[in-house]
Amino acid sequence: MGRNAQLNGLNPKVPPLDGTLHVPELYDWQYYNNPTQTAFLYTDGDSVIQHITYREFIPAIHRAGRLVASLINIDISGDHDDYPVVALISAAVVAHLLQNSGAAHVLVEQHDTRLYHRAQDALAIIEQKDGSGNYQLHALPLYEDIYGDYGKFIPLPKKSYSRSSRAMIVHSSTKSSHNLIGATFSCHSIELFHPIGLYFLCWAPAYCLKLAVFRPSVPAVSPTSDAAFRGMRESGAQYAVTHTRFLEEWWQDPEKVSYLTTLRAVVYGGKLLKQCVGDFLTRQGVQLSVSYGSTESGTLSAMPSAGDQGQQWEYFQLNPQCALEFIDQGDGAFLAVVMINPAPC
Repeated sequence: MGRNAQLNGLNPKVPPLDGTLHVPELYDWQYYNNPTQTAFLYTDGDSVIQHITYREFIPAIHRAGRLVASLINIDISGDHDDYPVVALISAAVVAHLLQNSGAAHVLVEQHDTRLYHRAQDALAIIEQKDGSGNYQLHALPLYEDIYGDYGKFIPLPKKSYSRSSRAMIVHSSTKSSHNLIGATFSCHSIELFHPIGLYFLCWAPAYCLKLAVFRPSVPAVSPTSDAAFRGMRESGAQYAVTHTRFLEEWWQDPEKVSYLTTLRAVVYGGKLLKQCVGDFLTRQGVQLSVSYGSTESGTLSAMPSAGDQGQQWEYFQLNPQCALEFIDQGDGAFLAVVMINPAPC
């Protein structure tokens, strides 16, 4: 790995964003054009920043694809209608998603006993409900399984994509002036399988973003409030992406608030931020930027909103790629309606 070294990539090449490349192709483009650019970074046990470059990350993607294909026994040589179903909530919700999506295989980190038991409970619910036992439970490949001698890998076969085709199924949850090229985003607080995390995985190769995450470990590091803040601070990120609930803990610690003021923006979402918390943080100089969107339509707000929102931190700028109309409900509320737009969000 690019251990503790000053990597180039200060001025990375930016891929074409005219629609000629789909997200998987954007990642491959980075491998050939920005091989030493950081894709992910994390701090080790000695708080030293370690880098995972595209030269390492892209071969790992292709190795992971072949491993998963082998696990679920699919032929990777042709086009398929297979797509991932992403779920990590209650066993009942996982069971519902599996049944309604037509999924047949479940991949889970077996060393995380909580998640593994949840997957088992979901399959038990399905079997008890309709007697179906046609689901197979597999262990996710580990970090050591897919990272190794970078540069030595067999690329997955090229695949044709249709923009109207389904890419993945995720569970529901509740244009910027920032120059984001090469910026580092702390993603310690969010789950990369959740919609907001998935969007960052799409944006990263497009804008050469560096995603700061927890160190690879088995089981994975639990994203507690303190652990997420420590990872954010040690990574030296310029932006933080976090849950509202973490902000509502951090605001009570003057040292944490002082650090948040040094960031270019703190992007938050998940639920409404308490008025008193937002007002206090912005008075201290924290640049808040709300992330607003939906599972079905994507991110409807700019990411992040431009300029200093100040005391209007509750508001956001619209994503210029989305056609959005607001219908007055007559009670001070407006219904957001996403319209058909040739430029998808």
